Amino acid sequence: MANIGFCSIGPTKLSSKSRRGIEEIRSIIEQGNLFATALASIPIYQIFMTPSVTKSAFETGVTIREYDWELFADALGAAPKLVRSQIYRVAEPLTWYTSGKEQEFWRCVSDSAL
Repeated sequence: MANIGFCSIGPTKLSSKSRRGIEEIRSIIEQGNLFATALASIPIYQIFMTPSVTKSAFETGVTIREYDWELFADALGAAPKLVRSQIYRVAEPLTWYTSGKEQEFWRCVSDSAL
């Protein structure tokens, strides 16, 4: 039985292509989570750990106020879109090469990645 998101396939024997596809998608999801975590930590590093001449509370407050939070939000919001596009890149071709329940499963994964 395989699950990706809310798409699942029952106790059907999967083809080797499908097994590789599931492994690749799980890897994409894991790497996407690591990417989002690293991306979220960038402001903390830039604000609190970047060396400066004076490290006063006032200077830190100014740095927080002047940080480009809109650009950060745009970048952080793009991470899930990148993950979904990579999942679609793997799942869509598998809808062409499989049939039956496997094809329904991959169509569900492909459609949910859009």
